[in-house]
Amino acid sequence: SGKLLKIIIETKENKISSIQILCDFFVYPEESLFDLEKGLAGTEKEQCLPKIKSIIAQNKMTLAGFSAEDLHQLILQAFTT
Repeated sequence: SGKLLKIIIETKENKISSIQILCDFFVYPEESLFDLEKGLAGTEKEQCLPKIKSIIAQNKMTLAGFSAEDLHQLILQAFTT
């Protein structure tokens, strides 16, 4: 049904410098999306999925319509382009 999950990401030396997550899915609590973005800054490519899962658990986030793995795949694509 045309749902959107998009990232704006800057990488340097195999690490995330900054990331912005854009989605029209449900994320609760809403402010936790900012915590996820902030928490991923400085993360090495190989550590992204564990870090995403850790931040989701720490913030007791509910994601509806996308998963940690979906976000991870987008991040990996950004490192290869």
